Amino acid sequence: MLKIDLPAPATAASAVSLEAAEVPSQSGTQNVAVPVVELVPVPAAVLPVEPEPAPVTASATPGLSLAVSDFLQAHSLKQADDGTISWLEQTKTKLRIALRRYSLDADIVGDRLTPNSALVRFRGTDKMTVAEVEKRKGILLTSHGLDVISVRPEKGEVVVMVAREKRAILDLRQAWLKRELPQTAPRSNTSFLLGERENDGRLLYLNLNGSFAGQPQHGPHTLIAGETGGGKGILTRNIILDICATNSPREARIRMVDPKNGGDYPWIEQMPHLDCGLITTQSGAIDTLKELVETMETRYTEITPVAANIDKYNAKVLPEQRLPRIYFFHDELGDWMADRDNADYRDAVESYVVRLASKARASGIHLFLITQRPDKDALPGQIKANMNNKICLRVSSQTNSRIVLDEGGAENLLGHGHFAAKLANERPSNQTSLVFAQSPYLDDDDADELARAIKQQWRS
Repeated sequence: MLKIDLPAPATAASAVSLEAAEVPSQSGTQNVAVPVVELVPVPAAVLPVEPEPAPVTASATPGLSLAVSDFLQAHSLKQADDGTISWLEQTKTKLRIALRRYSLDADIVGDRLTPNSALVRFRGTDKMTVAEVEKRKGILLTSHGLDVISVRPEKGEVVVMVAREKRAILDLRQAWLKRELPQTAPRSNTSFLLGERENDGRLLYLNLNGSFAGQPQHGPHTLIAGETGGGKGILTRNIILDICATNSPREARIRMVDPKNGGDYPWIEQMPHLDCGLITTQSGAIDTLKELVETMETRYTEITPVAANIDKYNAKVLPEQRLPRIYFFHDELGDWMADRDNADYRDAVESYVVRLASKARASGIHLFLITQRPDKDALPGQIKANMNNKICLRVSSQTNSRIVLDEGGAENLLGHGHFAAKLANERPSNQTSLVFAQSPYLDDDDADELARAIKQQWRS
């Protein structure tokens, strides 16, 4: 018997056996023995499978990559527990009864639990005013155990905020899972999450290029100020991670000046968005700002014959001719600006910032200046005047609040990411122009893990 092995599908089992066949011949038909051919199936050859590149947009979280989405989804959302909700109800009732003792009787028209407080909305009357409640903050604390941290006017309302016994953490992962993103993300995005609004719980975005999520377009440049413990490092870190997670390296480039050698951003040099490494000297900072001014002028020469701004230009040219946005971060600006022994640095920075502020939006360059010292020496008026968006975390005095925001309010912040913002084109409905919000928090280890996920996202 002759056996022939042929490749066949593993499920196709067959065998052919022919013992004899009738073969015609000149003398007639005769039986002739023929070999039995038996087909024995064998598995088909297994070819090596090439690994697929990491998908960028196939994600359970629209607008974020699979790697970043997996990081966020690994941590379930936490809801307010029954004890916290019960505390809100008790505090609301206790506050209303206490105010009635002082003839401040008004209907409660709303309430909500913020990360920092119980926010209770009273209908405004001739007697129920912000000034009347403010006068009684001390006695509400000493006689009723109610720590009123803020009283703010709203349209037809007086909003009273009573501090929580233990502040809740607004987790960055939870905030990113709730956020909105444009359809262009994660390839391109210019609206970055700042935190949760205190008055209504909506997420607050920094819109650098166009309105988004029901909020107006803000200015192109941002000042972030706050003293130790305020949380400005965490807020700045959140913005940088946001830029890297929602923009491809072709669409966004980062320049980073940090006298602390990247202490708050140990992963920054691993990001494919970073240009020229981490800049840690005054001379390096001056050179970088000078290069940005030159880049701005060169871009204007390229853009203006074709379109009015970088977005319209990029829409008209070939993909390889598109220009990325540039985000310049200068941390600890105040320490160097206050150094009276180096006037050259102070003069150069002031000059370059003013020049960039005049035309940088159309050319796609955005400045982020971060300072721990919100005083006149560290924050010259020319620089502050050209920062359209101002975010102030906790400061020690109303004077420092006015230096940053042109009004008081930041001296009453609670620290740890609690901030007041004056953003271009924002029109809060109350008597102040400030938006109060809480920045999300992510600890250092989780921030490193998120940075690794972002790096993996763009590895191809």
